[in-house]
Amino acid sequence: MPFAHKIHNSRYGLLAVVPAILMLNLLTEQLDLSDNATPVIIQLMHSTWGIIFVALLGPVIEELIFRLAILGSLLRWTHINPWISIVISALLFTLAHWNPAQTPVALAMGVILGTFYWRSGLWLCLCVHIFNNTLAVAEYKISPYFSLTDSIGGPIPAWAVIILCTYIVLSCTHRYMDETNQITV
Repeated sequence: MPFAHKIHNSRYGLLAVVPAILMLNLLTEQLDLSDNATPVIIQLMHSTWGIIFVALLGPVIEELIFRLAILGSLLRWTHINPWISIVISALLFTLAHWNPAQTPVALAMGVILGTFYWRSGLWLCLCVHIFNNTLAVAEYKISPYFSLTDSIGGPIPAWAVIILCTYIVLSCTHRYMDETNQITV
């Protein structure tokens, strides 16, 4: 299948990505979970190789492990329901991040990326994961103490945006699932 056709078939999945990232980052700020990774992230952000690792190499390695190897094996070689397989790989992905502050994002992104893998293959997971991590690097480099909640006017508008983004993500995901009703893994 030509790449342009793959993108066209995945357009609703791609449309869900930005509101999902916004929603998850706002949710993480609202939950105010402890962040064990800050010292490591700060150190990585002061090195070109650290930035390359966070933005590019980390996502590639994680997608090869959690989507291609783990989820791919569960989908191909077991009789487990695909959704259970996606949740298992998402939970393992979350545990691998070892950081309470990253838990909501890692779990939700694990499910989203797992769904993308199941329906579209590895290419979409790689693109979205690299995009997500590159956004995080850019946000940190622009302002390490940036708060989405503060930038939109506080917790009440943040919860309104979370609800709106959740609706958009679910709507786009539903359309994505309808358009990719064949398993391509």
